[in-house]
Amino acid sequence: MEDNGKINEAWQRVRLYLPNMMGLYNTYHPQTLTEWQNIVNQNVDMGAITEALTEITDSTPEDAETWVNERVIKDTYQGGKMQDKARNIIEENGYSVIIPTEQEDKKGVDLIAHKGKDKINIQIKPRSFFMCRSRVCKCKQSILRNKCKANKILLMTYDNGKFDKSEKNTYLDNIDNIFKRWQK
Repeated sequence: MEDNGKINEAWQRVRLYLPNMMGLYNTYHPQTLTEWQNIVNQNVDMGAITEALTEITDSTPEDAETWVNERVIKDTYQGGKMQDKARNIIEENGYSVIIPTEQEDKKGVDLIAHKGKDKINIQIKPRSFFMCRSRVCKCKQSILRNKCKANKILLMTYDNGKFDKSEKNTYLDNIDNIFKRWQK
């Protein structure tokens, strides 16, 4: 199954049937991908998700299952690991970190850093999120950028396990040199 606009559009409908996957990750804190796969399989009816995607896209059940496993299991696990890494960086710079409420999460907040009276909302995304050029992706990118500006959210992007050091967050102050450039 190719990762094209039709599949991305279908995914936008199908993913509505998933629980908050990062919430699930934050509840269980899996240490391995296999552990995460088991958690997902125990808490999410993956068969219904792949069946719906198969019907919408006319793909084979095997292709749909492969695509969903990549998207739901591997991508979420990688994102969770990067969220954990971000939390460590933030805490090493003297901030405490909390997981946002469901309402804050809907505004695009993945983590909230506190230090004294400072409160910093943070969104963590893979660089690949911004590389996608489909109509659906461009819309999601625009929505995220607007949420970041409206809610003063620090956007931390990453690739290959490292945070990008050049991300522009011009609507925020220095924030300890943006967490010392993501702890190099």
